[in-house]
Amino acid sequence: MMLTFLMLPLASIGAETLIHRCPQEDGTVAFQELPCPAHVDDSASTSTGTPDADASSDENVDFVNPFDDVELSAADTEPLRPTPGSALRASCVKTARDAIDTIDDEMRKGYTQEEGQAYLAELLRLTEQLRTCKQL
Repeated sequence: MMLTFLMLPLASIGAETLIHRCPQEDGTVAFQELPCPAHVDDSASTSTGTPDADASSDENVDFVNPFDDVELSAADTEPLRPTPGSALRASCVKTARDAIDTIDDEMRKGYTQEEGQAYLAELLRLTEQLRTCKQL
C-alpha cells in the first residue's frame, strides 16, 4: 500500500497535458485542456504543450505584453485639469463638509435636547446639500 502511494507521483512525471488553442468569435484566443468546439479547425488549434509548437500561428494573434513600453500620445501625457463643474462640485462639497464638522464640534461640547434637535435638523439639511453637490 505504501509502495503504491510512493509510485503515483512517478507515474505522472512523463504525462504531457494536451493544450488546445481555441480562437474565439470576438478575435481573442482561449487556451484550454478540453478540445475546441466543433466549429473551430482543430488542426490549427491544438498544441503539444511545447512553447514553440504554435509559433507560426502566433503571428495572427495580437498578444499584449504588460511589460512592453507603451507609446503615449500627447493627450495621454497632459495633466488632467479639473472641469468647471468639478471645481464647483468640490467647492460645494467642501462648504457642506466644513459646516458638518462645525456642528460635530459644537455637539461634542454638550447641548440641550432642543439644541440637539436643531443640530440634527441642520445635519439633515447639510446631508441633503452634500448629495446635491455630488450631482453637479
